[in-house]
Amino acid sequence: MTGYHYIVIGLCLVLLLWLLVQEVRRHRRSLLAARVVAVVLAVGALACMALPLGHFRERQVAEAVGQAPKSEGRLRSDGMAAQRAPPGIVAVDWQRRLEKGERLRVQGRWGGGKVKMLLMGMGEVLDSAAVTGEFELMTTPAVMGRAVYGLVVLSGSDTLDREEVPVEVSHEKPLKVLVLANSPDFENTFLMNWLGKEGNAVEARVAVSRGKIEQSFVNMKGRMSDGFDLVIADSSMVTADLWRQVEEKRLGLLIRVDPSVRIGRPGMRVLARDSAGRAVVGEVLAGAGKVIYSASNMSYSLWLAGRKEEYAGYWAMLLREAAREGESGDEWKWQPGLSRVGEPVELELASGKDMPAGIVGRAAVYLAQDAAFPWVWRGRYWPVSAGWQEAWVPGGDTSWGYAGKGMAVGGVVGGKTVREWVAFPTWILYVIFLLCMFFLWVERKMGGMSG
Repeated sequence: MTGYHYIVIGLCLVLLLWLLVQEVRRHRRSLLAARVVAVVLAVGALACMALPLGHFRERQVAEAVGQAPKSEGRLRSDGMAAQRAPPGIVAVDWQRRLEKGERLRVQGRWGGGKVKMLLMGMGEVLDSAAVTGEFELMTTPAVMGRAVYGLVVLSGSDTLDREEVPVEVSHEKPLKVLVLANSPDFENTFLMNWLGKEGNAVEARVAVSRGKIEQSFVNMKGRMSDGFDLVIADSSMVTADLWRQVEEKRLGLLIRVDPSVRIGRPGMRVLARDSAGRAVVGEVLAGAGKVIYSASNMSYSLWLAGRKEEYAGYWAMLLREAAREGESGDEWKWQPGLSRVGEPVELELASGKDMPAGIVGRAAVYLAQDAAFPWVWRGRYWPVSAGWQEAWVPGGDTSWGYAGKGMAVGGVVGGKTVREWVAFPTWILYVIFLLCMFFLWVERKMGGMSG
């Protein structure tokens, strides 16, 4: 048990003791046993409502005769290489979450002969290709929200394979961005113009000479009073106070460094490389936040060359990686990104809340705190039905994952045992609590408040 469980149990025991003393001290002795039972049940139900009540159970998951599960041949979202599989789609991956206007790319590998592959959506063919090995199909989703596209493999008029492609398209709220530069340059000028056209509010503070700072504003009338979501700063403009805000308040920070400087850092996740394979953009953790280092200061050349979509995609990616999360600070991750019914899903929650209680669908999920990163919590969930699965914590953000249908099998040759959490129906606890409270109220009314 965690500290949260001990606190809830301790408070409920104190409450129970106090209520029992009040009942025993009353002059009215009739129905004392019933009153004591009602008090115990009411406080017990209250405690169970605050805790994830349920039990673990073990069940068998069947394995097919003469056929490996399809999921073994998939390229999972954790980046693991696909294993050897029978002819069919042996590897496939795509972005699970997109912003409005961002292009969906479905990439993978076909393990059989030449086929025609279709990307389907809304009953229409969105893209197609003749495939003999590696493939890539693309489309720009026209609708917001959650949708399930289809990847269909045809040989003549026969359908050889079919894969679900769940995608969530969201329109991020405008960001409040602060730009700090030690001198004027084209990179910041183009960036501010693009940020403004995308609806973001931008304040720039640029050193134009010794001791003189020039300020400019886009989509705002003056300096902000309620903080920024993201700071884009030259390395010489990063202060100790700025670092504290990143580490303690999860402020987004993108640091521009000189292109001649190697940006490699211990634990860095590389986001972009140059033509020679050198890392030019990378991400590192800093306390509760994260920092993006960029040695690529010529992205505006993409815009000048007419490659505006590529420029927008590049900066949209950096903003998604760098910007501070919402007020609740809850960020869910699912591994694998596309799970199947009966297969375990590893959940990771980044949250500033103390002892968050995770809920997926209608099931409570126990979350254990990471020993190294106290704001990270991990748990495990087994989808029991196909479709979109909702994950949230009380008072926090909602995240969605998708579970595909379980493997259809013709025969069974044993299987494996999985351990899953079964949540106790919370409505029963509410009913017990209300009935007990109603009984105690009626008994008081009948016997008089002083009795």
